[in-house]
Amino acid sequence: MAAHTALIHCNADLERGMGHLMRALCLAEEASSRGWSVDIAGRFGDRAVEHVDELFPGQSLIQLDASEPRRDLQRLLSERSVDVLHIDSYDTTLDGFFPGATLTSNMQDGQFGRRPADLHVDGNLDAELRYVPSGQADLALLGASVVQIRRTMRAISHRVRPEAELRKRVLVVLGGTDPFDVTPQIVEGLLQLPNVSLTVICRPEVQPALRRSLGDSAGRVNILSFTSDLPRLADSMDAVVTAAGTSVWDFAAAGIPMGIVAVTENQLPGYRSCEAHGIGFPLGTPPYGDIPNRLEAFADFLDDTARLSESAELGRTLIDGRGAWRVVSAWEELLAAGAHSARVEEPVKLAARVAKLSDAEFLFDWRNDPVTRQVSRSQEPVTWPDHRAWLERVVADENRRLLIIEEAGTPVATVRWDRRGVTSWEASITIAPTSRGRGIGKGALAAGEDWLVSAEPVQLLATIHSSNTASQRLFRGAKYLPYLPADKDGFEMRSKWKLPTEGHAALGDSTS
Repeated sequence: MAAHTALIHCNADLERGMGHLMRALCLAEEASSRGWSVDIAGRFGDRAVEHVDELFPGQSLIQLDASEPRRDLQRLLSERSVDVLHIDSYDTTLDGFFPGATLTSNMQDGQFGRRPADLHVDGNLDAELRYVPSGQADLALLGASVVQIRRTMRAISHRVRPEAELRKRVLVVLGGTDPFDVTPQIVEGLLQLPNVSLTVICRPEVQPALRRSLGDSAGRVNILSFTSDLPRLADSMDAVVTAAGTSVWDFAAAGIPMGIVAVTENQLPGYRSCEAHGIGFPLGTPPYGDIPNRLEAFADFLDDTARLSESAELGRTLIDGRGAWRVVSAWEELLAAGAHSARVEEPVKLAARVAKLSDAEFLFDWRNDPVTRQVSRSQEPVTWPDHRAWLERVVADENRRLLIIEEAGTPVATVRWDRRGVTSWEASITIAPTSRGRGIGKGALAAGEDWLVSAEPVQLLATIHSSNTASQRLFRGAKYLPYLPADKDGFEMRSKWKLPTEGHAALGDSTS
């Protein structure tokens, strides 16, 4: 018997593209590997159905009535006792569709596809910078860490060929949507470059026009209608020219060098993020007036092995491929907690202040307490000189924030924030031995979070040993969702986003 049941809604065909379906299949693949029963329901063209049959044999696809998707989804929820409904669609007829009895997660791209949900998911690079919360209680998985990559693509570790004199093999695949007809412009421009061998994937109905535009050069291009093994084909190339949609993250995770073009409005944010981070080579946005010049520069990019390798490695670094794991792990945790219906209890109000050197004595006693050491990475007692030197370093370190949590002026806990990246901070919490068992952990963590204020979104992290049931319970209750599974030492990582609110000071200004 399946552990849980999920119903995933998306639409896909050659004209609108396969991106939503590929994300749905990534989640279905991950959930099924954990024993879930997963159905995917939507409107699917014949090629989409064939694609699923070839890549994921046995995966259920349910065709919905185009005019009544809400009715059909509601019927499926009732008939199949669905635990999780996941929606990945821009279909405006589903706006406001939020069945309260079923845990609902929603995949969006910025404002495209945004709707009420128990869990909001935006798996795009820099999505946290564009996310607009509907309220303080929004539970969201955001950014590059939630990009969903299928296993066949994650298995690829592309190697950049060092031989500069070799003919460059380039794949052009702009998806099902090309409203500005940029594919012929790109193909014609690439054919002007020296030592380039081209393969193009495009819809059958646009191929005659493409061949006419290429004229005698059409014979130099391998034109395909579709491939069931895009990972293998892309890996065989030196670079891929792709639209800035779902596929760009696949190629980035595999380390395949890219030329990137935006072909629709919803792709503009992703295109700009790639350009800002240095992933791939930017080939332009509508109306593409400078495509010829950009393609000339792209030729230099293809000939520069160091630049190709640097861009490819950056893509692998930013897209770690665990997005589907994080989403399904969040589903499981929220189901276990009854998150879509449980009442949120307010934590005890405590105050946070910055630690001072004069706090050294009681912090020393807390640190060497046997229970504290038992759940710490470093379990050996510390000496007073080492402790004093450590506190001096922490107080002076701009990348650390050690906070004393007080109740009516009496220290009862500490929360320490260690910077782990430009926008990420990791929490460490210690409860005073005399305050344990009073349920103040939640209030202490809340006070620490309130103190850590930023004008930008901040990712909060927590590393917890699997045996530390108190901390596990604390961070689960504070909506820190699974981020990394337990390592060889039994430590796992949790995460949540703290989004900026109006009227707050910049990080570090608060001393209350």
